[in-house]
Amino acid sequence: VISGNCGSLNRPVYGSVTYNSSNLGALATFTCYTGYRLSGSATRVCQTSNIWSGTTTVCTVVGR
Repeated sequence: VISGNCGSLNRPVYGSVTYNSSNLGALATFTCYTGYRLSGSATRVCQTSNIWSGTTTVCTVVGR
């Protein structure tokens, strides 16, 4: 049995993150507040290496 835990993810400033667990295969979804654009990974998955896939998500002001 493969088990893993990727730990918690930080909520981006001016945005939010939702996920049900930090166990292997868990999916995290990031969103930005109105007026902000997401840069980085919109979704990340807990991998067998106990590391979240993708890159850090940042919300930046639209138009800057």
